[in-house]
Amino acid sequence: MAVPSRGRRGAVPRFAQAFAVLLGFAALLSARAEEPAPPAGDAAAEEVPPPCPDAEARGLAQKLCAAAKRRDAKEALAVLEEIDEKRHAEIAKALLKVLDHADPAVAMAAADAMAAQRSGDAKADAKLAAQVWKGGWQAKANDKRFPVLGRVLLAVAALERRPLEERRAKEVEKAWRWVVGNPEPDNAPGLVAVCEYVSLVKDKRFCRLLAEEIDEPVATDPNSPSNPPASWWEARWKLWKQVKAAAVETLEDLTDQTFKTTKDAKAWFEANAKQFGFTW
Repeated sequence: MAVPSRGRRGAVPRFAQAFAVLLGFAALLSARAEEPAPPAGDAAAEEVPPPCPDAEARGLAQKLCAAAKRRDAKEALAVLEEIDEKRHAEIAKALLKVLDHADPAVAMAAADAMAAQRSGDAKADAKLAAQVWKGGWQAKANDKRFPVLGRVLLAVAALERRPLEERRAKEVEKAWRWVVGNPEPDNAPGLVAVCEYVSLVKDKRFCRLLAEEIDEPVATDPNSPSNPPASWWEARWKLWKQVKAAAVETLEDLTDQTFKTTKDAKAWFEANAKQFGFTW
């Protein structure tokens, strides 16, 4: 049965260092929640790191575009490492051009760097997020490249700082179900990214998908003609093994409950549907 959480077991697994900026944002919100509210009409502006110098930004953007044009992944990765968390409109434009790079490592690194491009202007950031979604998530080159899509999702969350609009959320749900139905262990980072996205922006719409990853996958009717072959179950188990901890941790973040089984999670959500705001 579900039991009250007795403390965090550690952070949700994260992708590399680039998404630390969003995690820092979450910590900042938590800390500020305990601070006295500012006087009415004197709310402090959101703290966003200043952009890097124009000349430096243009130089980095040109270097990245040149490396991408030459299809030199090693050079592109070196430039992306140099960009790190530097922010500038010219850098953002260059990053958009490599979100669908032929080398997935370059595409993922570009998405990570894009997470730091938030300006603090809500309209501008929403516009950039839309461009990232189109140039990254919906890019033909990224079709079925789920680890890349996961990093793109996190970049969009970093820019908008809110749950996805319904249309995008449905695309993410569709991708999740495809990965689970066509298991490949190498795609696990994409699902873990969804877990981290849910935890960071508190998107309750994915609770059932996460809860369904609690139970170990086993064949319910091994003798059925429709039962997948042993190779499918082996791949499904390896995928589940990499995702379960993130799913459980994310559900704990949202509910302050530690679920031992999918059945327990379902019972809790059904009992708390009105109060929690999610219908199983």
